[in-house]
Amino acid sequence: MEALVGGVACEGRRGGGKRKNVKYLSNGPKRKSSYGLRAGSKGFLVTCDKGQERSTMKEAINLLDEFYERLVEGANATINSKDNQFSQLSPHIIRHDLADSVENKVEANANSQEEAVESNDSRENEFEGEKTSQVGSLSNIMQNCKHTKTGVANDHIKNIDDALELELAQLRDKRKVDSSDGRTFNFSVRQNQASIVVIERARFIGLDTGCAGIVFVEMLRDDNVRPLELVKSIIRTVVTSKQSRTRFCLRLLPVEVTCYASQSEVKRAAEPVISHYFSQENGDDGLKFAVVYEARANTSLDRMEIINAVAQLVPKHHSVDLKNPDITIIVQIVKTTCAIGIAHEFKEMAKYNLKQIVLQKAES
Repeated sequence: MEALVGGVACEGRRGGGKRKNVKYLSNGPKRKSSYGLRAGSKGFLVTCDKGQERSTMKEAINLLDEFYERLVEGANATINSKDNQFSQLSPHIIRHDLADSVENKVEANANSQEEAVESNDSRENEFEGEKTSQVGSLSNIMQNCKHTKTGVANDHIKNIDDALELELAQLRDKRKVDSSDGRTFNFSVRQNQASIVVIERARFIGLDTGCAGIVFVEMLRDDNVRPLELVKSIIRTVVTSKQSRTRFCLRLLPVEVTCYASQSEVKRAAEPVISHYFSQENGDDGLKFAVVYEARANTSLDRMEIINAVAQLVPKHHSVDLKNPDITIIVQIVKTTCAIGIAHEFKEMAKYNLKQIVLQKAES
């Protein structure tokens, strides 16, 4: 079957012609996110079902942000005095690098506003005094004018009225300028507070781990709140309410520090963490501890070498107990990054699996 198109015979699809295969053009290699898991971070490893990483990241950030506010409000006594003074202007703000500058600006603007108000009050008092004096002088002139001609008295009255109206207009103009300054101050304060709130909301950020079923939420604030405190606060709420509070998040693991996944780097990064939680204040009896090791997308490390390297950092008067430890040292390997954390009652709380905790409490 042929058809004449523009004077040229062309063969249609039904005329035995073969259809060419459709070629799909690729848009290039898949770009990796710049916000990947890196060494030197502090935060939380969150496990989830495969394919739910993005939803899990958003859910975990909202949950951690909520409990961070609760924890900070209940722990104001642990925050230093400078942060306490600044938090009176805007609660939950503990950002050290912004506190000094904004606090000084607010105090300077407040002082200028108080001076403007005091100057307005003084001008009003002066105006009232001058007005009464002018009225008194006006009454005297009117009494004196009883013995003079009527035209001369009327001239005095007109001149005084004009002077009073002129001075009243000048005072009104000054008050308008002062009130405009007050509005500028209020607006500048609101501008500063709004900008602070935007920065304050960025307490956590989600990082891509490169593995399916696990995400990392970095804790941006460098303050006295540790990841373990936040996780314990969430778990206490889950236990009392018997609700997991999450739809996508499964395990919520606190991470004190991340480093490159090698034996020497793991040992170097874990030393300050262990010295903090295994301090000499625990007494001569010591604590019972265990090391939990998990690896994802990494087969180059030897499991027992990493466990022994971490366990050797614990002081000698503490003992190993794999069944009922007081403190559990968590070592999570994700590709080429190692995440080190501390957990309390790790096995009793279903390895910090929020949904499993609810099921355990429902069965018991």
